[in-house]
Amino acid sequence: MSTRLSAICALIPQCGLLLDVGCDHGKLAEYAASSGLCGRVIASDVSPGSLQKAEKRLARYANAETRLGWGLRVLRPEEDPDVIVIAGMGGCLIIDILRGYTGGAKLILGAQKDAYRLRTFLSETGYRIGEDFTVEDRGKFYDVIGAERGRCRPDEMQKKFGVFYKRPNPALLARCRFDLARLAGTPNDVKDIEEVIKWQLR
Repeated sequence: MSTRLSAICALIPQCGLLLDVGCDHGKLAEYAASSGLCGRVIASDVSPGSLQKAEKRLARYANAETRLGWGLRVLRPEEDPDVIVIAGMGGCLIIDILRGYTGGAKLILGAQKDAYRLRTFLSETGYRIGEDFTVEDRGKFYDVIGAERGRCRPDEMQKKFGVFYKRPNPALLARCRFDLARLAGTPNDVKDIEEVIKWQLR
């Protein structure tokens, strides 16, 4: 399992029902079904090809099923997951999937880009961000965010670099150094990145 998926799986709590949106080949859903953490697992994807691979992987687990469809539309009216995982896509697409959702599920999100917009959306729609860190996987950087219903008012630095950017995070430090080396932005961008590096080196 990749570093990115391992980091997301580590956030999965004991729960009755987990929905994995955009399950791809079903590796995360397999972990959720086999770990004993989740009573039921629904793995969904919009791609018939990906879902077919997930079906094959999950066939031996009686507590797992697959559904073809977009986002949260795969849920039946009576279903309210305890945990929703949405990973492997950009923050704006994650926002589109969550827009209008009124349930109480814990969210585990893996954003490949646009994490600033995702954090802003979560804080404006009644979510408290309880986990927020950067993961490096095969030379690429990803933001992993855990959120649940509550209040959260991140400032601009927290929206840009993560709510807990002052905590030690080797992947965040590596990302900032990478961005600083290639940055062709404004002096404020440089200043903000240098501020995060300063915290990471404490």
